Amino acid sequence: MKYLRFSSNSPTPAWCPKGSSFRHRPRLLSDNGNAYVSEELRKDPQSKGMTQTHGAQYHPMTQEKIERYHRSMKNEINLQKYYLPWELEQEM
Repeated sequence: MKYLRFSSNSPTPAWCPKGSSFRHRPRLLSDNGNAYVSEELRKDPQSKGMTQTHGAQYHPMTQEKIERYHRSMKNEINLQKYYLPWELEQEM
């Protein structure tokens, strides 16, 4: 695993122990769909110092948190009726 070195004057995340000199490199986790395997998407995170990883195929637990969030948002939106697009945007 690769780590980033940061100095004493750089901001330390709250979850890092006091006096730590290494932290994990940020990663972008995506599934294996065609939209997420493109060359453009691979270059963009690298330009920001991130790496891209793909979730395991046919393993729903990998994307569980975001799928649960999407389902919750969908259920919330379906509870109310919006007749105009900006009514929905105001609620979000």
